Amino acid sequence: MAKVRGAVPGGDTGWFGNLVASGVFPMIPSRAREMGATSRKRIGVLALSGAEPVTRLARQHGASRKFVRALRERVRLAVDEAFAEPVSAPLAEPFPRVSEAWVRRFALAVVLIVHGSYRQVLELLRDLFGLALSIGTIHNWVVEAAQRAAEINRAQDLSGVRVQRPITTRRALPASRRIAPRGQRTSDP
Repeated sequence: MAKVRGAVPGGDTGWFGNLVASGVFPMIPSRAREMGATSRKRIGVLALSGAEPVTRLARQHGASRKFVRALRERVRLAVDEAFAEPVSAPLAEPFPRVSEAWVRRFALAVVLIVHGSYRQVLELLRDLFGLALSIGTIHNWVVEAAQRAAEINRAQDLSGVRVQRPITTRRALPASRRIAPRGQRTSDP
């Protein structure tokens, strides 16, 4: 006599348990838990192809029909996903390809003209062009540009340039009319 899962020894096992216990309907333990990924894929592909009926596949591999149908559905979903058309967002229009030199100029313009931070440059490049750069890259570009500018400035001959003393247009106020900083008193005349 075969043991029935959940049956109480000497107790009533119900009509199904009685059939199993009598040997009329033998319980075959499922081997589905012991199957590896390769076996599961093979069963799912066979079920999806329709080469063999689900019942025969389940019987051959010691699994339930429900298990074989579930494998067939997983294989169907995997095949559908593999051959699905890529969905493009309506707002994600492809931007023309830009060169690295142009991206460097753009980053320098944002930093020097707009006074943007490195993180703002990164955000613009990511949002507008889909470029993922690091803060260090932007920093290196700015440092390189500053070094090139310094070399150009050092190469210029400035001996002919005359600098005049700055002309002050404001005349100094007499001591009696000066405003003292907070907490200090002005000297009374």
